[in-house]
Amino acid sequence: MTARRVGRWRLALCLVVLLAILGGVALFGRPAIPSSASAGSAGTAGPGAGPTGATSATAEAAPSTPPAQKRTGSAGNGAALTAALDALAAPGGAPDFAVAVLDHRTGAAYTFGSHEPFETASVVKVDILAALLLQARHDGRTLTTEEKHLAEVMIRQSDNDAATALWSKIGGAAGLSAADTTFGLTETVPGPDGWWGWTTTTASDQIKLLDVISDPTGPLGESGQLVLDLMGSVVDDQDWGVGAAAGRGESIELKNGWMTRANQGDRWTVNSVGRITGTRTDVTVAVLTRGHTTLSQGIAFVEKIAKLIRAQLDR
Repeated sequence: MTARRVGRWRLALCLVVLLAILGGVALFGRPAIPSSASAGSAGTAGPGAGPTGATSATAEAAPSTPPAQKRTGSAGNGAALTAALDALAAPGGAPDFAVAVLDHRTGAAYTFGSHEPFETASVVKVDILAALLLQARHDGRTLTTEEKHLAEVMIRQSDNDAATALWSKIGGAAGLSAADTTFGLTETVPGPDGWWGWTTTTASDQIKLLDVISDPTGPLGESGQLVLDLMGSVVDDQDWGVGAAAGRGESIELKNGWMTRANQGDRWTVNSVGRITGTRTDVTVAVLTRGHTTLSQGIAFVEKIAKLIRAQLDR
């Protein structure tokens, strides 16, 4: 082979390598767009409506399901509960879930996958109201008559239109994020493009939020009692979830959230957070779940976990 031919061969090889590199940039240098998603129905009961109560969104606005993380229950007295939850999580195709519990009498905390992110659905409505109260307190005012009405139907009836109105009043994602910083929430991310139901959170952050709301010496002062009062009087058909852990004569304040997503195979996200109090009980509970084939299955699953928690508390 002559020197000229060798030179041409080397030049051709260099061009092939260069094209391969450029092709790699084109293939891997751009993130994939997640599949389209649909939120739950709009109106008084739907949990995940967007800014105008729509039931679907563009693919760009739809976050994909976060990968499941290894779940580890807390040690110590929670060993029996961890074993029970491990068994619940064992069957193939079982729904994914996370749990956090704080016993205010003893200071004992229990976690199971509590830092794994889940979409909130309507559970975020508690956070929206807390942000509104924080801003009002900062401004040295109480809620207006309109704001009180919107807050009532948003929490008690899970009204989506009311949530959208208050989401706008607090400044949307930026307002929620600022409030959550004050509340000490580090694992809650507001939903994109006005889709408040697609906010992601963790069971641990939900416990923090409820404890901030319940603390009269905290950022909300006495105004947090409004949130608890509304959570303690949800309409009958939404009085399910972590309340299954309440004993006879005990009080429960709760908020539930539920929705389906097309990019998750139209399976149900079903969440429940709340606080149970009584003469011998003062506990905050958060149960976040996803992957249910029906809403009723999701509710039953959440309540099964709540009953397991109660059994642990009664040990």
